[in-house]
Amino acid sequence: MLTDTTTSFYNATSKITFRIFVFAIWYIIQFIIGCAILWYTYYHVIGFFIDRVINPLEGQKDNYIVAILIIVLSILIVSLPTVLAFYLMQPVFRIKRNRQEGDGIEVSRSECPNLFAMIDNLTKEIGTSFPKHVYINEQVNASVFYDVAFWNIFIPVKKNLIVGVPLLYSLTEDELRAILAHEFGHFSQRSMKFGSMVRASCEIMSYMVETPSYLAKTIHTWFEASKAFGLYGLVLFVILLVLVYIIDYSQKLNRWMYRWVCKADAGLSREMEFDADRISCSIVGTNIFVSAICKVDATSDNYKAYLRIANSLIDNGYVFDNLFNHYDEVLEKLPSNCRTIISTSEMLSEQIKNNDIPYGIIVESLYDSHPSLTQRINAVKNSNILSESQQSPRPALSLIHASLIQRLSDEVQPKTDSENHILQVIDQDSFNQWIDKEISQNYYDNKHIALFSASWFTFNIDDESLPVIEKSPINEEQRNFLYDYIATESDFRSFKNIDGDTFENYNVIYKGEQLTYKNYGLQLKKLETKYHDLSKKMIEEEKMVYSFMFNHPDSDKEIIKAQWSRLFYCIYVNRYVLDKLEDSRIAIHYTLSNMGQPSEEREGLIQLELQTYLQTLQASIKEMNIEAIGMVANENFINLLKWIVNEADRHYELNNGEYLKQMVIDVPDYLREVHNRLQYGEELQLYRMLKAID
Repeated sequence: MLTDTTTSFYNATSKITFRIFVFAIWYIIQFIIGCAILWYTYYHVIGFFIDRVINPLEGQKDNYIVAILIIVLSILIVSLPTVLAFYLMQPVFRIKRNRQEGDGIEVSRSECPNLFAMIDNLTKEIGTSFPKHVYINEQVNASVFYDVAFWNIFIPVKKNLIVGVPLLYSLTEDELRAILAHEFGHFSQRSMKFGSMVRASCEIMSYMVETPSYLAKTIHTWFEASKAFGLYGLVLFVILLVLVYIIDYSQKLNRWMYRWVCKADAGLSREMEFDADRISCSIVGTNIFVSAICKVDATSDNYKAYLRIANSLIDNGYVFDNLFNHYDEVLEKLPSNCRTIISTSEMLSEQIKNNDIPYGIIVESLYDSHPSLTQRINAVKNSNILSESQQSPRPALSLIHASLIQRLSDEVQPKTDSENHILQVIDQDSFNQWIDKEISQNYYDNKHIALFSASWFTFNIDDESLPVIEKSPINEEQRNFLYDYIATESDFRSFKNIDGDTFENYNVIYKGEQLTYKNYGLQLKKLETKYHDLSKKMIEEEKMVYSFMFNHPDSDKEIIKAQWSRLFYCIYVNRYVLDKLEDSRIAIHYTLSNMGQPSEEREGLIQLELQTYLQTLQASIKEMNIEAIGMVANENFINLLKWIVNEADRHYELNNGEYLKQMVIDVPDYLREVHNRLQYGEELQLYRMLKAID
């Protein structure tokens, strides 16, 4: 035994085992009912018509038409219970692959002998089997997956391994060994022998609850259509009504049971993570393990920043010769607030913080499958496992041949852009010129202040009573106040979204203390008071910064005023105009998504709702600065906005999917993107001006 399994792990295992057992019984009952319906229908109903109707008609030529009608009626009668039976039985035939085509490439022992040797040693030490397949992909992670079918509730399946190439750029071989030991630890004899069974059960339940059933949709469609036949459709209506109620209540019960099992599954999953962490530590040592998971966390943020550069390059018509080879180069060029430089040989002892803002509230979902990084680090540090600190300096990247990395890059990088233009491979000199321009225009190193991005309040910049500030107000005290304001504003908004259901599904921690429904109201009032007090002071701080910039002898007053005006405009649109539009969009999107079987009455109601939404969209656009939008949007989009304002109220193309998508999804999304880009651009320019004169 590498480590002792904890009591909490056993308790979580017992809970999920019981709940899965209950689910299995419930589903077997559904399956038996489905089989019984099929048997009864085909044995009794069909037998009845054959024995009592069709056989007596045999040889009577004049009654062929009657026989045909009876056969048609028989088919009609048996079709409805057949549909219901297959609805109840369909999850048995559901097979879900956790890996899809194109999610990476498979590697062999001959291609990666050192990696396979590492896996050989780990599986022997841990006491688990070698993976069925080994893949590499472009994700910052290493994971194990398996195909899931209903039968895996009873029969375990062999696992497969995926290793993310970006992860290898930050880890040593020993740190990668720690990550792989954690993954294989899930399948050791102490961790969870029935891991695939649990996953299969949850996948089946997820499918039953969340996947729209074609059969259920068909029955609902038939049910709506039967209303149009009046008296003649009465019998069909009654039969379908029964089926609808059976299906709807079955889905409600499935949904409740799904949540019931998933909560226990999430609790077990968190315990499994702690258990697998202990297994990894017992093999590589606590220090190496902590360093590995901290590097995974930091690398994930770094790679997101790197991909933003790669996607921007694609927007300009180019791709890298190799997606992964420029990773270190780009990170070195990015401002320090946009990335964390980690050398392969460097060992980390704790999580790297990306900002200094003291957020107070932590909301942990009871359905989260993984504990937080801080919880994992504290758990292994508090254990009695050897804290080995010696490790090999060899980078993990050496385990994968360069040709395989190039092959993966060729697979994951797009060949064409959104307009189907062929992307060109950029050469090193062109890239050097492009990256310097890209970073200078779109990135800045804001180490000490986030004033402009925190601005949610406006003031009259033409107010002559504004204080004249000659000395820079930018100092450590202001920075601390600003971060306190940002944290308080964020916590306050999070508090306002909390309701009674939150405490049933989440652990809410505020400044280190467990928040309950009883003390929630008191904390909310205190936080609201603090937020309003800081908001008043925030306006005064903004006034001082504006006045300092406006009155500085090296500043262009007109430019300063224009940029602050545009900043306030973007804040107002993002905060109020687009938020109001979003509420209206959610309402009409829900209506369109649940439109059901078209009817004249229903179509008329939806037309009215669409009209109301379009009026809201028109009013929102009228509040916007078209000239400012034109700074970042093309002429076609500007013309579309003008058409919406002037013409859209005369067009309600309910049956035009492209029109509805444009009005309800594309235009609001792009308006948000445009104003975010505008606001970021103004923040960038104002910050540079402030930095130049400060």
